[in-house]
Amino acid sequence: MARESPSRLWGLHPSPPFGLYLFQEVRESKIDPQVLRQLGEVSASPRDLVANDGQFSWMPSGKAIIFECTFRGVWNLWKMSVDRQTLRANAIERLTTGSGPDTEFALSADGKRIAFTIKSDRVQAWVFPFDGARGRLTGAGRSVTSPGVEAWEPNMARDGKKLALRALRAGKWELGEQSLPDGREQPIAPDDNYVRFNPHWSPDGSRLAYGRSSLGSTDSQLFVWSAEGRVEESLIPLYEHGLFLYDWSPNGKQLLLTQETSDYTIQISTLSAIPLPHSEPAFRKIAAKADHYLWQPHFSPDGRWVVFLDQSTHLVSTQSIIQVTSATGGPWIPVTDGKFWDDKPQWAADGKTLYFLSRQGGFYDVWGVRFNSAEGKVAGDRFRVTNFASSSLMVPNNMGDVELSITRDKLALSMSQVSGSIWVLNDVDQ
Repeated sequence: MARESPSRLWGLHPSPPFGLYLFQEVRESKIDPQVLRQLGEVSASPRDLVANDGQFSWMPSGKAIIFECTFRGVWNLWKMSVDRQTLRANAIERLTTGSGPDTEFALSADGKRIAFTIKSDRVQAWVFPFDGARGRLTGAGRSVTSPGVEAWEPNMARDGKKLALRALRAGKWELGEQSLPDGREQPIAPDDNYVRFNPHWSPDGSRLAYGRSSLGSTDSQLFVWSAEGRVEESLIPLYEHGLFLYDWSPNGKQLLLTQETSDYTIQISTLSAIPLPHSEPAFRKIAAKADHYLWQPHFSPDGRWVVFLDQSTHLVSTQSIIQVTSATGGPWIPVTDGKFWDDKPQWAADGKTLYFLSRQGGFYDVWGVRFNSAEGKVAGDRFRVTNFASSSLMVPNNMGDVELSITRDKLALSMSQVSGSIWVLNDVDQ
């Protein structure tokens, strides 16, 4: 299934006796409105339609397609019946109903059975005691979210006393606040028909910026929420301006975002964090370069520098370079060399070290490199901070939902604990 739209199916037909598959023709198919309504009824949020879609395969009869898809936050196997003449999708059936994820399926030659993997993938927010100045963990970490809650995008306030995160609870996404001293949990906003995501605390912890989408719509707004009054206020449309939020300025007056331009360049810009009614948003560009996608920008604690992820459109997808530039714009200072996939750069509280996630060792781990803020240059080689080398506790691979959050004495991450088994489902052709 295509991630953007499930309405295009490709006409693959077997060519016996060699078992080869040929493109007989390519036709655009339609999905029956009743099927679309079924999908809408079980979908928990707009993210469900684009997240975790896996493989798909025609059944040998050519009358149906088996595919993996996520609905209500659960990844299961589905069957979509298709008219062989018109390729119109006319019915859909959920084949597995467990908590999932159900994946990596294989159809038997007669199309009667499916072998698949059921993974137990528990994702929770973990907090580790951490010496940010010396760059090392000082003790064992612990999960700080409730059992049965899938937790992503953890973001700690700078005083290390509270954590905001996006959580999947009982099949529904919510934005929550976690008190780290006593473990108390409470929702950021009331239970309504909106999905909130990508939270970021202001430097003083009094405000939280995040995106908000209505269910069944891809239209999103950037909101700022008051921790004291517990009310949210709309700031600007996100998708309309091609925006994604990453940070606040140290004085709490500006937001740091990436912005998609008309030539599809992804640039780094700032925007006032104060809503300005009846005024056009005033963006200030910090960094941009043709044929480069710039992601994950973050201000240094003194506001002088911005670290970011640079991905050239000419590089293979497994390469990225962490760069630093002046907050007023200027030359780029490479921090990493692009040999590995490095992501999620963050400043130490004293501004003297840059931390990031890297797959240098095969699994994602936290690494660091010293930075001389006065001279604007890297000081020494990169060094390893963590060693998560087992599926029993690892950083998840889907970097789009993972966040690294660092204070003077804490390090927060979404962590995954994975196990699995193989199952067989009979009579799938019925």
